[in-house]
Amino acid sequence: MVEGKLVLIAAVAENGVIGLNGEMPWRLKKELKMFREFTMGHGVVMGRNTAQSLERARAFPLDGRYNVVISTSEDYNGVWDNVMSTGSLSFGLEHAGRHHPDGIAHVIGGGQIYAATINMSETIGLRLTRVHQSPQGDTYFPQDYEGRFRLVGSEPYLDLGYTIETWEKI
Repeated sequence: MVEGKLVLIAAVAENGVIGLNGEMPWRLKKELKMFREFTMGHGVVMGRNTAQSLERARAFPLDGRYNVVISTSEDYNGVWDNVMSTGSLSFGLEHAGRHHPDGIAHVIGGGQIYAATINMSETIGLRLTRVHQSPQGDTYFPQDYEGRFRLVGSEPYLDLGYTIETWEKI
């Protein structure tokens, strides 16, 4: 059983795309800075593909955060102090939530991890960056959340091509 609370964080295009060939199909430098500030000090949970994408970008592990990689094929244990890997989603979520006093862990991707966590009772909110594009993609954010979450905040950054949305569980 997972303890604590979860907030899913994703950059989602207007057509629901979050990735293409293991990468995000855009680069939003200022949004990445806000992502860093929002997640700093928390446990972050990601799938293997997300971890590998961050590795290719030389951004893994995310500094100042406890990185939990859900993977049955890659072992990140013992490589970095702030990284653990496990094949158990519930075990990983439980450990991630222990790394901040508020008990909140952030789920940061990818598609399979979002799909597995969006309906969990521990998921209390979503922080979505609505990217004002419709690129091609092969990975999508789950679209069935609107009946279970309500939009409570929206910050447009139209000059930068996105809007930050805050959703909370109903």
